Amino acid sequence: MKVKWIKDQKAEHHLRSLGIKFEAATVPLADVDMKLSLQRQTRLAGKLNDDWVIEYATAMDGGSPFPMVILSKLKPKGFYVPSGLHRAAAAAFIGETKIDAYVVAIHDPRIADIFARTVNAIEGHRLSRDEMLVNARYLIETHSMSTEEAAKLLGLKPNWITV
Repeated sequence: MKVKWIKDQKAEHHLRSLGIKFEAATVPLADVDMKLSLQRQTRLAGKLNDDWVIEYATAMDGGSPFPMVILSKLKPKGFYVPSGLHRAAAAAFIGETKIDAYVVAIHDPRIADIFARTVNAIEGHRLSRDEMLVNARYLIETHSMSTEEAAKLLGLKPNWITV
């Protein structure tokens, strides 16, 4: 492997705060469903940012360390990327066949949804403020979260959120 994957304390803390168990593993990129990962991501643009992928790929190729991605297990086999899609795409772009990742199995759809909507508030290319506000309103309306809870998970001030 060319890419130096490193542990990510913020991601580990976020997973633990939501009660999500995880393990570190090396996973073949061929087992990662990139199309499904893209469909499940929560950025408003709904697509990969090619500039970020090339920026990451260049840095990876140059030896820069990157935080491990987070993969969620699919049934009956395989994975999708709830966090680190640009990093996974960059690794594939430079010809990596495996990635180091935190592997999670989230059986509660509510927790999976909350995790997907909040993880980019703490890692990677952060969500824009507009994206974080959209996700905060979604968490409040869909998951009956308080404004304070949603704000805390997204790193917002509660008075910024209007429902």
